[in-house]
Amino acid sequence: MNNKTIFKLSHIYEYGEKGNEDIEIKELGLYSLYENASAASDRYFLLPGFKQYSKTCFLIEECVIDEDSGWKEGFVGTTELSQDFKTITLYLNELFEIEKTAEESWEDDNYYQTVCEVNEKIYNAIDAVELAAHISSVLSIRFKDNPKTADECLNVATKILDSLILR
Repeated sequence: MNNKTIFKLSHIYEYGEKGNEDIEIKELGLYSLYENASAASDRYFLLPGFKQYSKTCFLIEECVIDEDSGWKEGFVGTTELSQDFKTITLYLNELFEIEKTAEESWEDDNYYQTVCEVNEKIYNAIDAVELAAHISSVLSIRFKDNPKTADECLNVATKILDSLILR
């Protein structure tokens, strides 16, 4: 049996102050043909509210019915993400011999961006060696004046991954 393709029309835009933006998403309809979804976006564009935004705010996505299309490997919730940020910070603070809370450490923008960059890799790193190479790369860019050895980065990577596996 062949899976049927449909087209989902959405309207997406950002609002709020710079650095604290939110995203508004409106799901507008499902269509059997791309052309029908495109025609619907033209109709919506003329309506109050929609017409104050660029036409590029309309998104048409091709979807296959009866097929998993997203989140195939699960997701990390905000509670887990917050804990992971604290775990990464704990081990980076240990590496740099920083005696601050996670929140105090995050006040330094460079440090916070480091945590963000390490966090991006922890969920798809194949193993501690791959994560250690990523950590080493991030630290060599962000903390040029305080280089860390491959063994130090591997130790941090192992601790981070072990803490994720335990929960």
